[in-house]
Order: sequence, then C-alpha cells, then structure tokens
Amino acid sequence: MTKFNQWAVVHVPDKDSRKELMKWMSEVLGYIEDKYSKQTNEYVCAAGKGIVTFRSLCVCPPGAIFCGTNIPMFKALAAIREDSDYMQWFVCQRTEYCPKSLIQCTIPSITGWYHLRWYYLCRKATPDEIVEHFKEKE
Repeated sequence: MTKFNQWAVVHVPDKDSRKELMKWMSEVLGYIEDKYSKQTNEYVCAAGKGIVTFRSLCVCPPGAIFCGTNIPMFKALAAIREDSDYMQWFVCQRTEYCPKSLIQCTIPSITGWYHLRWYYLCRKATPDEIVEHFKEKE
C-alpha cells in the first residue's frame, strides 16, 4: 500500500470543491478515505495513506503543513511519495531548456517521465520548495 510522505491540511469551505478534492485524492493518488471522516468537515488532511477531515483546525496533526485555502499547494504536498513520480513537482536544474523552476510530472508512465527527468536534470522538490513556489503565485 502506498504511503505518502508529507502530511498537509487545507481549508475547503465549499462543499462541492471539498468533494471534488477528496475524489481527486482517492482516484488519482490512491488515498483511502477515513471511514470516520465527514463530507461536512471543512478541513481536509492528507495523512500517511488516508484522507481525514476535521471540523476545526485545532486538531491538525503535528508536522502537517497548513495550506490555508491554497488547494494547488495542498495537492502538490499530498502527492509527495516514493513509489511514483506521478503528480509530483520537480526542480529543473537545466534552466536553459526549462522555463519554469518547478515542473509537475503529469505522465503516468514511469518510462516516459524518466526520460524527461533525465533530460532536464530534475530532482523531486522538497516540501519547503513547493510551499515557496505556491506562495510566490499568491
């Protein structure tokens, strides 16, 4: 079973957006929804291998990164894992060929992504680099 490396929490007050986010986490990344979580809780947490929801931020797990209402940052942090590169963010070290400092792997095929990763001399972005990248966009 996949274990994700970075715990993150996001505030999603809109019920439809929250439902869509949890569906994306489950279907695209493989998270398992905690059976005690409720769709009415406004805080969504990517925790280990599960999706947990909270009614209040005061129960946020220690060490989890709070993303505010920044869903793209949350998705980037929730995707950090060791068994796949899919949906993760990478730092490009060949900037003459890569116009952005960070790029996202959107190729499910490990072979296809491996060649791009090698060509651009990419490495996985750290949680701090991801937070910095998304804060610059705000």
